[in-house]
Amino acid sequence: MSALATPSTPRRRLSVPLTDRDEEELRVVRRSPVRLSALIDVDARASDAQLVHAVFEAGLEHLREAEEAAEYVALAADDEWADEERRRREGRARAGRRGGSSSR
Repeated sequence: MSALATPSTPRRRLSVPLTDRDEEELRVVRRSPVRLSALIDVDARASDAQLVHAVFEAGLEHLREAEEAAEYVALAADDEWADEERRRREGRARAGRRGGSSSR
């Protein structure tokens, strides 16, 4: 990365093949205020490349969220972790009850 490059500075440009369906989906996104608002740093005036990149970023975020959810599922399936988490919650609940009893 050059000295002037930032994490959002493109390092290379790719030719991305788009099907007719992909093209229609992009038109729908461009015309939909709700879908556009779900994308970061893009609006209806964005170039096709900017729009495709924003959709790509949204897809990556979805993948990160799916990975995080899978990690939580794996943790929940771990009996030792689940027991420890239950003990932590019970300890916080007991501490909350002790702290709340002074207002009586």
